[in-house]
Amino acid sequence: MRIVLITCWLLIGLSSQAQNLKIKSNYQDKGARNLSFKTSNIKGSLSATNAKLKVRLKNLSSETVIINAANCSLVDKSGRGTQLCAGDLALESGNSITLLFENCSARNYNEGLFGLKNFYSTKSQFKEDSFFLKNKEFILDISGERILFYTD
Repeated sequence: MRIVLITCWLLIGLSSQAQNLKIKSNYQDKGARNLSFKTSNIKGSLSATNAKLKVRLKNLSSETVIINAANCSLVDKSGRGTQLCAGDLALESGNSITLLFENCSARNYNEGLFGLKNFYSTKSQFKEDSFFLKNKEFILDISGERILFYTD
């Protein structure tokens, strides 16, 4: 019985692992699960799945950064994009926060980020749908701060 439970947990872990996207800061770099970034007003890191974009932010400016659905988006090089939702908040100077962005502009319940679905029942379906993401350029815009990255 113990072996069956361990096998189930292993399979669940592998299937959820398959939906993580590797990202990188330069076209030539090797992709990783996390990407660190720094702009003039914020610094942080991001990681991505087909359904959520996890962003850790620290406000480096002396002003409060207002974050809401109206000023957060994820756009690819061709201009196609997604409005991102994470709730409305104000990030005070020097403070840090972790945000989980989701697709606000989804037309149906299973429309995720990066042109992918929110859920895949098999690893092979995910790999097939995500094939077009190799070395694709994206811009994450958070309150006017633009973070350029590539999927791998």
